[in-house]
Amino acid sequence: MEKFRRQESVTLSATYRSAGVLTAPDTYTMEVRDPSGQIVVDTQDMAEDDTGKYSYEYTSASTAMLGVYTAEAVLITGTNKQRPYCFFEIYEEIP
Repeated sequence: MEKFRRQESVTLSATYRSAGVLTAPDTYTMEVRDPSGQIVVDTQDMAEDDTGKYSYEYTSASTAMLGVYTAEAVLITGTNKQRPYCFFEIYEEIP
């Protein structure tokens, strides 16, 4: 799991495949939840890096809660909904 300090940026990535082939979904958004489960990024569009490959740049606030965050991409085509997720940690270094 990657670790970041407050106000650092993290690039969150996701891929979308249909029948094993990288494919462009109709919609591709990102949701991020803090360690308490509260949504801090709600349904924001991701950037299309290439067919089937998407990213979202997240920068935490200076007052961001410390701990493990959950980032979940929401990739949808028709009734096919994929929700790949990852975890990252925001921590504060001891001076």
